[in-house]
Amino acid sequence: MIWFLCAGLALVAALFLLWPVRAQAANAMPDPLAHYKAQIAGLKADVASGLIDADAAKAAEVEIERRLLKMADGGSAATALPSKATGWRFQLALGVVMVAGAAALYARVGAPTLPAAIPERERLVDQPLMPGEPTYAEAIARIRERLKTDPDDPKALEFLGQVSATIGDFGTAADAFARRADMEPAGPNVWRLHELEALTALVQGQVSPAAELVLNEIEKDVPGHPAVFYYRGLAALQGGDQATAISRFEAIVDGVDRPGPYREAALARLRELGARPPAVTDDAVAAFAQMSEEERQAFIESMVARLEARLESAPNDPAGWMMLARARLTLGDRAAAIAVLEKGIAAVSGEDAASLRALLDKLQESGEP
Repeated sequence: MIWFLCAGLALVAALFLLWPVRAQAANAMPDPLAHYKAQIAGLKADVASGLIDADAAKAAEVEIERRLLKMADGGSAATALPSKATGWRFQLALGVVMVAGAAALYARVGAPTLPAAIPERERLVDQPLMPGEPTYAEAIARIRERLKTDPDDPKALEFLGQVSATIGDFGTAADAFARRADMEPAGPNVWRLHELEALTALVQGQVSPAAELVLNEIEKDVPGHPAVFYYRGLAALQGGDQATAISRFEAIVDGVDRPGPYREAALARLRELGARPPAVTDDAVAAFAQMSEEERQAFIESMVARLEARLESAPNDPAGWMMLARARLTLGDRAAAIAVLEKGIAAVSGEDAASLRALLDKLQESGEP
């Protein structure tokens, strides 16, 4: 309950402070903060309807607040309102401080639905980083003192983010990584990825509104990054769109040749969804090795036949067509694999067919599986 009170007060205060400025600027040019105001309004509605919980709302509000402050510091508002520059910046900063104050009050009072990991965090903070070294709590306290004198120390922010993530304080980690990421030029930014991962971990793996904001920024800077496909797939899966999720995960697995965290995570998701065969156990490998060549061939062909029968009755299954094509490649029948992909593309429409087209193009152009 305290969260809704704090969030409501913060939102009312911020809008009260920003409203006169918005009214003064209405006739001059479009409001540069309209996008963020809409996000705050949407966030309030989502909290009221129960679509997101308190932790997700807090993370989203902090991220929106950070971007508002960044815009003010960058001079965007001053450019839009040259005659009111000083007042605009002051009122915006004051509004942001009030929002932050409400969030701090919420953190001080606590929430009724804290995650189960909090007791573990409380236990870890008193453990040493290494035998004979300071505890996590002492190390974090020291680095905070350093940041008081030099708020833009990149190494200090990196350390704060990494240590906070280790003990499960993902809110602090996300903030530290965000500040560190802001120091980098446009383009690939590993700290923005760390921020995204921390925001997702903060709400038990959900792609929250705050994570969506960061994901949009990563996609703008590096459109083809595997993280973009993975978290878009995860968001689709959490929204109930399994077909889109599978398509996103398949795009990572098919497009990234070398092992990596996102490829392995995507492959694990595909196995959970039944879109890829489960990892083969040692016992299964041993049993398969004991089969004769004819028995192995018959075993694989029986699996392929069952998959074909399933696709005949339910053809709108991009993951199933992908599995069938790969099975044909395993049997050494490249022409049959191409035919399967073409049939699958005809049966599946829109973005769901993207991974099928990608593999078909690869087979037709290079001849590689």
